[in-house]
Amino acid sequence: MTLPLRFLAALAAVLLVLLPTTVTAAPGPADGCGDLALADRDAVAERGQESDDVFVGRIGDITGTTGASDLSTLPGGSETDTSDPTDEPASGVVLQVQVQQVLAGDNRTVGKPVDVQLVPAEAKLDSRLRTGGRYIFFTEGAGRKVFADGCIGFVATPLLEKELLDRATVTQLREFLAAPVRPPAVDLGNPPADADETPDLGRLVAPGGAISLIGVLGLVLISRIGRQRH
Repeated sequence: MTLPLRFLAALAAVLLVLLPTTVTAAPGPADGCGDLALADRDAVAERGQESDDVFVGRIGDITGTTGASDLSTLPGGSETDTSDPTDEPASGVVLQVQVQQVLAGDNRTVGKPVDVQLVPAEAKLDSRLRTGGRYIFFTEGAGRKVFADGCIGFVATPLLEKELLDRATVTQLREFLAAPVRPPAVDLGNPPADADETPDLGRLVAPGGAISLIGVLGLVLISRIGRQRH
């Protein structure tokens, strides 16, 4: 007996319904500029993994412009200065910082000054950055002039308002920054209180049922083709 095409279409429709779908989770909100939970190992490690140096520094002065030729030394940029001397200077913010505590990296020395340019060049000075303020900087580059993201390249913490970080905090931050970033944990969670105790039929049937229906559908199609040839 040859099954009608309507029956085959119904089988295909049921198969599509039972096949699992992919759910994409929306990313969580980002921290505000200058914010970082210093007690969060993974957050500190993730922030530091893209940085060449992490250090505590006090801002001595802030300038608002820098030459366009300086942009050629940005991470990933060209090492050759191809700018025209007559080009307009690119606006940007440069912080003149005195290094006071080194937390990661080997390019900084306590007591030595460093110029920290905020990137991108169009980044505006965050209201939390001020002359005389002390911050934790996450920078890229090994020379006298380095670069930091205008939002996540610094941390404004109350721990630095009156004094430097204590020894215990420095030790902990160095351990966090030296640790590898762990992959995010999978949270299966608990079912809501009003959820049914027994899983629905679709959940039980979907994995095995889909495979079975594929086999049945294939056999029916092969049978139909064979009968039509005879």
